[in-house]
Amino acid sequence: MPENSHVPPGGPVSTGDIFRLVQQLCLSYDLAQNRYRAQLELNDSDLRALNLLRTMDPVSPGILGHYLGLSSAGSTTVLDRLESRGFVSRHAHDGDRRRTVVGPGANYPHCTGPGLALMRYLHELCEQLDGPGRAKAAELLRQASEELAAPSADAPGPAPEQTDKPVK
Repeated sequence: MPENSHVPPGGPVSTGDIFRLVQQLCLSYDLAQNRYRAQLELNDSDLRALNLLRTMDPVSPGILGHYLGLSSAGSTTVLDRLESRGFVSRHAHDGDRRRTVVGPGANYPHCTGPGLALMRYLHELCEQLDGPGRAKAAELLRQASEELAAPSADAPGPAPEQTDKPVK
């Protein structure tokens, strides 16, 4: 972590301190995701698909492809790779047998390590909030999530390089 992003524990905490801590958390999460991806020998699209399943289970292959920014063929390729390793399974939709949905497979990598630690700390934070405070936090998180998910104008500068090659 950069030295200037450290906010000492205890004492008064400013809004700027909170902002820096959230930035630090996001960076730490990204680094943990890179280590997790390497550990599972996954490429970017495969890990993103697994992460989407954590919040969208079950999901149709088309919706998954939409969120991954992939064509139907690209989505099928990702699902084939994940299904061959037992990370996901495809099955008929409960309400419409003509539709296929994707869900966790027998070897699905459940939330562990840093992901579990993040959930534990968020749980501790939420336990300290009263009902209206939790409702306000939920609304702010929902708004931030929707804004991040919304299509936006391209950012200036070169696009970040993304690879679909497994990390070794």
